[in-house]
Order: sequence, then C-alpha cells, then structure tokens
Amino acid sequence: MSRKIVPYIVAAAVIFLLVLVAGAWLGIYADWLWFGAVGYTSVFLKVIFARIGTGLAFGALALIIIGTNALVARSLAPRPERVIFRTPQGEIIEIPQLPARQINLLLIFGILLITVFVGMGATAKWDTVLRFIYRSPFGVSDPVFQSDVGYYVFSLPLVSFLRNWLMGMLVVAGLTATLIYLYGGRIRMLGRSLFVPPPVRRHLFILLALFFVLKAWGYRLGMYRLLYSPRGVAFGASYTDIHAQLVALRILLVLSFLTAAALIAALIIRNWRPALLSFGLLVIAAIVLGGIYPALLQKFVVEPNEAVKEEPYLRHNIEFTRLAYGLDSVEERALDIRDDLTLRDLEQNRQTIDNIRLWDWRPLRSTYSQIQEIRLYYDFNDVDVDRYLIDGSYRQVMLSARELSQQQLPAEAQTWVNLRLKFPHGYGLCMSPVNRFTEEGLPELFIADIPPRS
Repeated sequence: MSRKIVPYIVAAAVIFLLVLVAGAWLGIYADWLWFGAVGYTSVFLKVIFARIGTGLAFGALALIIIGTNALVARSLAPRPERVIFRTPQGEIIEIPQLPARQINLLLIFGILLITVFVGMGATAKWDTVLRFIYRSPFGVSDPVFQSDVGYYVFSLPLVSFLRNWLMGMLVVAGLTATLIYLYGGRIRMLGRSLFVPPPVRRHLFILLALFFVLKAWGYRLGMYRLLYSPRGVAFGASYTDIHAQLVALRILLVLSFLTAAALIAALIIRNWRPALLSFGLLVIAAIVLGGIYPALLQKFVVEPNEAVKEEPYLRHNIEFTRLAYGLDSVEERALDIRDDLTLRDLEQNRQTIDNIRLWDWRPLRSTYSQIQEIRLYYDFNDVDVDRYLIDGSYRQVMLSARELSQQQLPAEAQTWVNLRLKFPHGYGLCMSPVNRFTEEGLPELFIADIPPRS
C-alpha cells in the first residue's frame, strides 16, 4: 500500500514546486514588463543578477562552513554498531543505528536544505551588496573615529550583516557537529561525567574560539555604530557613549580575544581554568561596564549638567546636519525693513500679491469634509499646496484627494467584493485658490463633486 502512495506524494510535491515557481515567475515577468515600459530594463536585470549572485554566494559559503564541519564530525564519529548511554541512576539506554548510507543521505539532504534557505534569505541583501561594490568616499570624516562618512553608508551595513551571518552559520555548524557526535556516541555520559574524546573536544573548542573572535569583531563594529546611538538628547554619539560605552566595547573586544586564545591554549596545556576565568571576566565586564556603568554615568553625571556635557556632541550634530542638507555655507544678512511701499510696487509684483495664502489647511480640510465628502465612506486626510497655470496665470492652490475610508463602510458592506473590487480607492479631489472665498465664507472650488467638475 505504501509503495502505491509514493508516486502520488512525488507528484504532489512536483505540482507544489511548479506552483511556487510559476507564481514567482509571474511576478518577475510583470516587473520585467514594467521596467521595460519605463526604459529601465538594465536596472531590472542588474537587480535580478544581484539577487541571484548574492543568494548563490552566501548559499555556497554556508555549504562550505556547515558541510566542512559535518564532514569532520563524520570522520571523527564513524557509525558504531550500537550506542549505549548509562544514566546516573544506572539505567542503560541503547540508541538504534541507521545504515551509514542512510545517515549520509540524511546529512546531505539536511545541509542542502539549510543552504537553500540561507541563500534565499540572503537575496534580500542585494542592495546592501551593490552599495558596497559601488561605494565611493564622501570626502568628509566623522568627528569621533575620523572615518570617511561613506564607510557608514556603503560598507558598515554589509560588514555588520556578514559578521552576524557568520555567527549564525557557526552556531548551525556547531549544532550539526554536536548532533553527529551525540548520535555516533562520541559524546556520552559515563556515570555522572560527560565523556568527550580529545579529537572531538579540539573540533568543538576551535568552533567556540572562532565564535569569540567573531564576538570581538562585533564589539569593534559596535564602536562605529555608536554614531547611530539614540541615548543622548540628539541622535548620534553622546557623552556617555564616548566616555563609557566606547571604553566598555574596547575592553570587551580584548577580553573576547583573550577568551578565544585561552580556549586554544586549553587544548595544548590541558588546563581549562584560564579559559573559564577569561569567559567569566567577559560576562562580568559586559554586565558592569556595558550596562551598569553607562546607566550610572548618564543618570548622575550627564543629566544634572546635560547642556555642558552634551554641548560638543550637539555641535557635531548641528554641523553635520547642515552639511548633509547643503546648508553649511549659508550667508546670514540683516534684512532692512522699509515702509516706502508704493502702488507701483504692488502692480509690478501682481502675481505674488494675487497668490498670498489666506486659507489655513486645518479649517480648510474640515470644510472640504463637510461639503465635499458626498459619501460616508470618503474622507480627506490632508491638504497640500501646489501651483498650476490656470487660464494662462500662475496660481497657487490648495488641494486634497478624496480618499476611501473602508472602516467607515457599514459592517454588512465590508465584504470581500466591496473591499477589493468595488471600493478599493477614492474618487477625485477638491481644489481651491489659496485666497478666494464665496459670499458664505466657503472656499471657491476650482475642482469639486463626483464625478469631478471644474
């Protein structure tokens, strides 16, 4: 009976995959048509190739990392005839063993499945990769680390992602190797003690040392990310970040490297105390220096005298904000106010005078809502100011789109057909000049009603 079901299962799996591929292809084809219609086919192709390249690169790297560790673990944990565990209570547990061929096939399938998902997830970082590839310097250095601002825009996002990604892959590789050792009986309980052979211990300790090296790298990148800190009165590095958090990150970086070195040294001198000591110092430093000390400094040193302590960092914030918006070379001049305005001046500036705004957008939006919503399910969310040539004259106008508010539909009308087919969007807009009124004090509408009338 089971053999008869297998072809149906395979057929269902194939159909499911075809549906997924067809759905993805339809989306890609629609994007291809749109980009081609606006003349940006080259941009579309670059994005597609960047996605594919990023996915393949990270998928291949994941395969190398996980596959290599699994291969090492399999070589150190050959399939035994049987694996027996003895509990502290004296109970004997025997784990049945699969044939070596089946174990290898399961491992290969599992690793390939993981790498496929890893590659698919990495495709979302295509823009981060392209920004790094086409990076260019800004020619402006930050005031804290003296690094070019372009590093924070183009390089730091990818480097941070790569570090986090490598840590994740290292954890997956370590778990995979540990499961192989457990299943192969290379890690097991002997009475009340855990038995780990020296070759297995070397493998796992090397992975653990690499983990702390990546941890140190993370602390180094964390120093650069202090420039994005929201701790102070303004966005960016604050007094506490520079005088407490930065110091803590430097100490944690050194302790992480010491922990990694102590783990490697433990394999040589067969003494685990230095590794345990350095790890304990790392944990204590992370809590005290990375958490408690900055909070105390902020509370008792910075906040009582915040204006003085944060003044240099506020100055940096203002300086670089002006630089970013091109306002760093603004020349300030005193404007002399004169009272010699004449009728001739008004006539020569008629267009400006005729477009002086009198309407305030807040009461105007309420007025639009009262006289032009027309249906209960329409609403005016905002009022904008724009300029158009109307009857040959340049006019400043205020306008608002008549938006659909589906929440205002009656409950019985909120059906799938109404929400997605019949009432998917608003209808028309209201437009009025910025300084014209009717006799009743209402805005003089240039465009109004449903269907729109002008």
